Amino acid sequence: SIKEKDWRVFNLIMPIISCSPFIKNIQMVRERPIELDKELLIYPDKYNLKEIHTPLYYLPRFTRENFKKDFGLSPACFQAPEYAINHAKKLLKTTRPVAVISPRYTNFESTRNTKEEYINELIDKLINKGFTVGYIHDQEDTGIIHKNILKRKYLIMLPEASFNLPLRLAIAEIANVNIVTPCGLMSFIQLAKSTPNMVCFDMIKPPNSSYTGDVGDYEHRAGMDLYKKQPYPWSTPNSIFLWNENIEVDLLVKEAVNASKFERPAKFK
Repeated sequence: SIKEKDWRVFNLIMPIISCSPFIKNIQMVRERPIELDKELLIYPDKYNLKEIHTPLYYLPRFTRENFKKDFGLSPACFQAPEYAINHAKKLLKTTRPVAVISPRYTNFESTRNTKEEYINELIDKLINKGFTVGYIHDQEDTGIIHKNILKRKYLIMLPEASFNLPLRLAIAEIANVNIVTPCGLMSFIQLAKSTPNMVCFDMIKPPNSSYTGDVGDYEHRAGMDLYKKQPYPWSTPNSIFLWNENIEVDLLVKEAVNASKFERPAKFK
């Protein structure tokens, strides 16, 4: 519905965009972008602007293979403001390394949501590995999953970061490792200038209901090499993608430990 789309625009997309120091203004187009400049945008193969049901995926030109191969560049542009970084440091005050998890729980294609039992098992195993776990609940989880996360000594609940996206980015930059599922906020972390340590799991799940199961179709839409641990041309070694429908918790924890070994920038220490 229009109401749900507006909610996502104003609670997710615009706050995310506002974290880029390179953005000077934001314009929202209510109609399909038939008139937008094709010299500035890349449309996926077989994309038809006249078809109402064609998914609206388009990326700024050069955000794909050209970035690194031809120019040695990265599209990473997000940067948390200083006030958010200072607040995040206070929230994550602990002597242990920090693993931040942000499970998926949304009404949109709920089959992709992270199961409650899985979340609790993941938290326990991360704590056993010596982490303090930061938990950010999904914006659309008004308590259904959140209230069933068992309290632990080394668990920090971060509800403010669910809606305060500059703070969420700051937490991602500071944390020793971020564990996420496929969603828009995954890109928010991966495209941060400080290249946060990240493990994204359950990547085999369809990105949306229009996904046909065709690997080539998904590659064209998302601009990535499927099944690689670093699927984007600009991917860094500390940004790991695990491709399977159901990733075992032990494997996820193992990869999180490996990713957490990458040093964070000096300003976050």
